[in-house]
Amino acid sequence: MRSDWHHVDLASSLAAPGDSMTVVIGGWHIAIVREGVGEGELRAYHRRRPDREVECAVRAGVIFVKLGAARDLETNFTPHSA
Repeated sequence: MRSDWHHVDLASSLAAPGDSMTVVIGGWHIAIVREGVGEGELRAYHRRRPDREVECAVRAGVIFVKLGAARDLETNFTPHSA
């Protein structure tokens, strides 16, 4: 699996602290959570491996997550945009 960025949703869909969503990319369930106060910070985690944070970024109001290498995810799925 390549390490690629995948668009998820608009950042406005997780506007308030505590807002969250789960998406499936390449067979992996990724939880995205707005943490902190005010606008807060977006963080993404593997649902089955919450100790592994997933890179997450907002660009032009869109949430993107980056999956790691196949050895990190222990899967052979080829991801596509969510």
